[in-house]
Amino acid sequence: SCTVIDIGGGSTEIICGTNDIFYFKKSFNIGVVGITEKYFINNPPKKTEINAAEEFISLITEEITTSISPGMKTFAVAGTPTTLACIKKNIRYFSENIVDNSILTIEDVIDISNDLCILNKKEVLLKYGQVVQGREDVLFAGCLILYRLMMQLRLKEITVSTKGLRYGSVIDYFTMRDILKS
Repeated sequence: SCTVIDIGGGSTEIICGTNDIFYFKKSFNIGVVGITEKYFINNPPKKTEINAAEEFISLITEEITTSISPGMKTFAVAGTPTTLACIKKNIRYFSENIVDNSILTIEDVIDISNDLCILNKKEVLLKYGQVVQGREDVLFAGCLILYRLMMQLRLKEITVSTKGLRYGSVIDYFTMRDILKS
């Protein structure tokens, strides 16, 4: 069994199961754009804004604490974890070979969050380069979402995957095609 976390702009999906059975799958109405627009009026955000966002994220996703076994092998896909992996590895341009299957610890997420929360979006872009371009204003919200999920699932680390929904759709397409041929 494993869990997959997909943090998007408007929602966050969490799926838990095996190759054959899903034990839990849900789309939560929290995403990096929504959290940023709803809670982060200031740039960088104030501590009260951060606390309110964290409280909201934890409340919305609370059911995962009783629905998913703590400490389960977890993969994170999409822009937030791949960008955080680039930041951890000090690379300014995305590299799938370097990022795919890399590990982010809870300490990594905390350290990067602590850096991001004191920078405005221009400073984020200057500090981290092209790898954050287009998400420099919402990356901190993604860190908060990932941090809260890791805390709720009692995860010490996650594995970052560059293989998202499109990759799964292609595999599914070819698998179905092969089944229909036989």
